[in-house]
Amino acid sequence: MPDQAIPWNVERGELFQMFLKNSKIHQPANMSTINWAGAPDSLVEKMKEQNKMPGKGINNLILTSGPWEPEWFETYSQKLLPNGTQYKYFNYEALDADVQMISQEMEKVGVKGAYKAFKMLRPKAFKADIWRWMALWHYGGIYLDAKMAFAKNVSDWISF
Repeated sequence: MPDQAIPWNVERGELFQMFLKNSKIHQPANMSTINWAGAPDSLVEKMKEQNKMPGKGINNLILTSGPWEPEWFETYSQKLLPNGTQYKYFNYEALDADVQMISQEMEKVGVKGAYKAFKMLRPKAFKADIWRWMALWHYGGIYLDAKMAFAKNVSDWISF
C-alpha cells in the first residue's frame, strides 16, 4: 500500500482493516502497551537486539528529581501505590552523570547525541525535561515532581 494512493472512497472500517493488513507488527500485543507504529523499524530492531524492549505495564517505580528530597514524599505516596513500589530520587547535581550513562545506553540502539543535546541546553529546567524522558526510557516507571503527591490510588488508572 505505500506506493498506492489512499482509497478515500472505501468505508472507514475497511480502510482500517487495510491499514492493519499492511502494517508491520513489531512486538506481540502481550509484551507492551506501547503503539510502536510511529517508531522507525531500525530503532525497534536495535532495541530487540539489545534486549531493551519494555515489558507490559509500567514498572513499580517512582522517579523524582529536585534540589532536595522532601522527607514526606515516599511515606505520603506509598499508601496510594502498590506494595513494593520503589522510589528513585535524583538530585539536580546528579542529572549530568545519569544523562551521560543513559546516553551511552541509547547509543547502543542507534539514538546518538542525547548527551550532547543535554549539554547544549542552558536553563536547568530544559535539561531536567530531557533527563525525565531519558530516565523514563531507561528506568521505566512514573515520574513525579518532588513537590507533587498522589491523591488517588494509582492502580485505579495505571496497570503495573
